[in-house]
Amino acid sequence: MKASLLSSVLLLLALAAPCFAEDPPAFLLQWGSYGTADGQFRTPLGLGIDAAGNIYVADSQNDRIQVFDGNGHFIAKFGTTGTDSAQFRTPLDVAVAPDGSIYVADYGNSRVDVFNSQYHFLRQWSHPPEAASCHSPSTRPATSST
Repeated sequence: MKASLLSSVLLLLALAAPCFAEDPPAFLLQWGSYGTADGQFRTPLGLGIDAAGNIYVADSQNDRIQVFDGNGHFIAKFGTTGTDSAQFRTPLDVAVAPDGSIYVADYGNSRVDVFNSQYHFLRQWSHPPEAASCHSPSTRPATSST
C-alpha cells in the first residue's frame, strides 16, 4: 500500500514537473506614480478591461475610475468624492460588460454604480444603511447574549 501511494505521488510530481520548470511570466509594463493628477494613483485596487483592450483602474483613495489604453496612456477619468450619483467613497473594483457597461463596486457608499461606455451614470444598486450586512469591527452593532 505504501509503495503504491509513493509511486502515485512520484508519478504526479513527474507529470507536474513541466509546470514548475516554466519561466515565470515576463514583466511587460507599468505606469503611474503616487498622487492625484491624471495617471497617478492613491491605492489602486481593482482592474477591468473592455473589448478594445482599455484598462479601467479603481483608484480607491482618489475616489475615481481612471481609464488607460493598453500601453498605459491616460484616456479619461470619472467619478468624484461624495455620496450622490456618479460619486464614490473608496471604489474597490471595476468590471466592464460585453456591451460596454461599466460596473463599479463602491465600498464606502455600499453600492454598485453602473455607467455607459461614455462614462455617464446610468443607475445603481444599493441597500439602506440599516440593511447593510457588513460592518467594520469598530462599527459592528452590539449583540445581546441573553
